[in-house]
Amino acid sequence: VFAEYCIAEKPDLIVATLFRAEFISRLVANKLNIPIIGTFVNDTYSKFEWQQMNVAMKCKIAFFWLLNKWSSRYCYRFLANSESIKWSNARALLINPSLIDVIPRGRELNKFTYSEERFKNEKITFLNVGRIIPRKGQFELVRAFAVLAAKHNNVQLLIAGDGSAMEALKLLVAESKMESNITLLGNVNNVPELLNCADVFVFPSWYEGFSGALVEAMIAGIPILASDIPMNKEAVTHLQDAYLFKVKSQESIIEALE
Repeated sequence: VFAEYCIAEKPDLIVATLFRAEFISRLVANKLNIPIIGTFVNDTYSKFEWQQMNVAMKCKIAFFWLLNKWSSRYCYRFLANSESIKWSNARALLINPSLIDVIPRGRELNKFTYSEERFKNEKITFLNVGRIIPRKGQFELVRAFAVLAAKHNNVQLLIAGDGSAMEALKLLVAESKMESNITLLGNVNNVPELLNCADVFVFPSWYEGFSGALVEAMIAGIPILASDIPMNKEAVTHLQDAYLFKVKSQESIIEALE
């Protein structure tokens, strides 16, 4: 169907995003002699991602890596959303880095405003925004926050987002006896409002492409605590416009929260 569409429309260029669409587009573009630009938006071959996979998933990723590596030769150029993603994919797929251009992810500025209201909360309010999956670091954050809340009765944590690990995260909150201190908001459509109400944004992700949630926090002007992954370091600098803590380290997150 896509090939028929390309024959009818005669595009001058194809830009494909995410692997399944990219793979099909590369085959069609090669067959019809249409230039195609590939995109890199995630650190698919990260050591953290690899470590948490079971054997079946590792075999699946290895298969798609071979397809990706083989079909990437059909691309005219590539776009990445961060320098870190550029270099990690260049190494993994043996692509000449000079063929990869970087366009960082952005947001509409007028949707986010700075507010002094966040500093008037009865409790110091920490906010996390992201999909609820292990690599976003919410499990480490909840454990670290439980330690903080045991010493300070004036803190609360809001976690906005949903995902495959939501039920497991709810169970961890219950086991930590943190139901009165931690609120799991689920999917929300008022992130700008939450950023204006919270005191501190916490972003403990193991790896990213280039985080839209972090960009939103920067635009809103909220104090930021973030993991020291390369993708975050492209956006913020430790003790300059954020406090960076060691990735996957509960102790380091506790220190940052303190």
